Amino acid sequence: STGITDSSKIYSRLFMHKQTPFIQVVLIRGNEFKEVYYRVPEYVLKTRDELTKTIEIQSTLSFFKKSILEKNVIWSLAVLVFGLLIFLSFYAARKIADQISRPVNALVTGMEKVKDGDLSYSVKINTKDEFRFLSDSFNSMIKDLKLSREKLKEAERVAAWQQVARAISHEIKNSLTPVMLSIKRIKNYFDDKNMPENVKESFYAVEDELRSLSGISAEFSDFARLPKPDKNDLDINEIVSSVVMFMQPVADKIELSGSYDAQLPRIYADRDQIKRVLINLIKNSIEACRPGDKIVVKTDVSDKAPFSVKLTIKDTGTGMDQETVKRVFEPDFTTKKKGTGLGLVIVRKIISDHEGKIEVRSKTGEGTVFTVYL
Repeated sequence: STGITDSSKIYSRLFMHKQTPFIQVVLIRGNEFKEVYYRVPEYVLKTRDELTKTIEIQSTLSFFKKSILEKNVIWSLAVLVFGLLIFLSFYAARKIADQISRPVNALVTGMEKVKDGDLSYSVKINTKDEFRFLSDSFNSMIKDLKLSREKLKEAERVAAWQQVARAISHEIKNSLTPVMLSIKRIKNYFDDKNMPENVKESFYAVEDELRSLSGISAEFSDFARLPKPDKNDLDINEIVSSVVMFMQPVADKIELSGSYDAQLPRIYADRDQIKRVLINLIKNSIEACRPGDKIVVKTDVSDKAPFSVKLTIKDTGTGMDQETVKRVFEPDFTTKKKGTGLGLVIVRKIISDHEGKIEVRSKTGEGTVFTVYL
């Protein structure tokens, strides 16, 4: 054979002549090979066809089953995802509602507290959005309102004391004038040499007390008619240095010195009233000091907004306890045996009229520090 299979010949031998098996020799590239052909029985073919149909049906059923399973899986996943989305939507809505309602409720609570007169309440919101800005603005407003109320109370209190001081000064002056004139006449009547020593001492004692009363009357009068500041552009260093120089002879055995910041900005203030503040504060320090103690008056650029200048009067005197520190600016409080106790009240009033601030720190046995911000 040539190696080419003749299918018609094979079919004839197998089916027409019923020759099975049928064997033929073929040459492929010079090599002999035997080909053996068998006729497959009809029942085998039939079985093959039935198996093929069964496999096809099974494959079709398997495909439909797989499709149904995939559809079920997809549907289940869709339901799960949809349910998850609904849950997340509710959760997000609740979260957003809480984020909105919580700060709103905090602000409402703050407003109710303020309406009831509680100005110490502070709204606390930790977010970083418009609500935080709103709460900060609200807290700032409450702080300003509290300061305004305190200033109003202080102003009303000072105004009431000014009326009292005006009345007291008037009464003291009315009584002092005739008494002082009478003492002067009596002294003129007696020759100083002929006046008995005990009478002379009595006159001196009376005159001393009258001078003290006159000073008290003047202090009440000054407090009662304390004018509004006449503000001008000032060099605070020049004013402080002149007051320190003026008060040094009064300090006597106490070391009084000044320290001045050359970079200090100029301020807009009443020269005479600022001098009065410094004189009163230095005088207070001198009265609280012992021989050998020190007083330093210092000027600095302010470290507190909105002030531009800081004045510090620091002494190493006897100091004050904390109860005294709390009451030191009250009109009806004094630790001195003589005097009205109005000196620091006047100081605070002047500082307040200049829209400034005064603070005091003290410790018994260690000294006192007055700090003025302008």
